[in-house]
Amino acid sequence: DVPAAGETAPVAVDVTSYGRLLSARPRFPISKQSERRCDVLRETLDRLGTEAERRRAHALAEANLQRWSAAASRDVLPQVMVEACDWGETALKVTRALGKTVAVLNMANPYCAGGDYVEGGAGQEEDMFR
Repeated sequence: DVPAAGETAPVAVDVTSYGRLLSARPRFPISKQSERRCDVLRETLDRLGTEAERRRAHALAEANLQRWSAAASRDVLPQVMVEACDWGETALKVTRALGKTVAVLNMANPYCAGGDYVEGGAGQEEDMFR
């Protein structure tokens, strides 16, 4: 079960409890770019495959955020930014500048979380899932 707002997930919940299964072969022919996106997903899952590896990555992210927060300007007013560039690069740039995590608007697939991320889809939602 997914925890309700304000609750934490039980320790036994793992990444294998979510998402869709990756097949060794795509169900239909895909481009080289889509094939590479599928490889990136597999590499990410392999790299974060154990609880210890996920804890290490989380600790690194927390340390980065603390460092950026200490260096950030405190005179920033709330704002909405629209940028014509990669969502991840922009989120990283703004997080570094503000020293706080930021929200990114995602026009998500209403029927299938992550859209075609398993098939190597190229949209923002698919990239966020990878």
